[in-house]
Amino acid sequence: MGDTDGHHFYLMSPRRHMISLFLGDGGVNVYNPNIYHEGLHRLQQNLLRERLADWTCPDLGELAHGACTASWGGWGDRFLQLGNWRLGALDTGHFGICHRNGINAHMYRHDGTVFPARNDPQLWRRPLGFPYGITFGKDFIQIGSFRIMAGDKNHMSISHPEFIGVNFRGHDATMWLGKETHDKAASEKWSGWWGEHANKDSAGRAGPTRVMYGDRVLQIGNFRIGQMDSGDDLLLTHVDGHLKHTVSRFTSSGQVHTNQDYNDFTRHVIYRPMQYHCSSLEDTSKPSPYQPTVVDSCPPCAL
Repeated sequence: MGDTDGHHFYLMSPRRHMISLFLGDGGVNVYNPNIYHEGLHRLQQNLLRERLADWTCPDLGELAHGACTASWGGWGDRFLQLGNWRLGALDTGHFGICHRNGINAHMYRHDGTVFPARNDPQLWRRPLGFPYGITFGKDFIQIGSFRIMAGDKNHMSISHPEFIGVNFRGHDATMWLGKETHDKAASEKWSGWWGEHANKDSAGRAGPTRVMYGDRVLQIGNFRIGQMDSGDDLLLTHVDGHLKHTVSRFTSSGQVHTNQDYNDFTRHVIYRPMQYHCSSLEDTSKPSPYQPTVVDSCPPCAL
């Protein structure tokens, strides 16, 4: 499929038979194998002589969404890094959302207790490297003993096998804690381990289904966690743009704001492109079995 001379556009079969020829003036010629046309044959040969673009040139996905880059974030021992923020398991019973300055904006205990604004920089003492203790499943990422899961299109939770932990509700941009939920059945419903919407058998098997990434942003189901373009805040947002709310905004000073109109901030995270055309999160988390050959020079693009 391609343009031959600025006026004729060919649609050709893999066997090099012309299917249709579209003309610049709106005309269409449909191929008839029983009729030989010298002019059409010449145009077809011109197209076949065109050299395909080298592998070093941008493909359609790269042109549409930008170049693939490994700098979207980072991994390490039971943590995920997005810009100046790390989300990770401090130990088997505590999960932290920590800024580079060492302030945990929120620290969640396995029983649902939340500790705000604690100075504990241990997540930032760990080096970047292989993502030990991190696995994937349908609509969730597991870090240590904690799961960040999109239970449905409007609910996301951080849960521990022993308790729900914390639950974020996307449709009204509110947050409630498992410890504060008097209806235990409702709290248990959203557990990423044994709740009604949990994918109990998918960890490490399904791969990161509906878990995607972009520049300093991670998307799980309909929720995105990412650092703002301008400023140093970490935002938890919902991809449904008409909400015009940020579910939670974590600041480097340890403050957490919920259910407020942060549309000016949210849009930077919502409309930031995902790297759909790049390797998946599961691929980026696997160590390479070999050292790639260094290419000293690349052939020029044939465009």
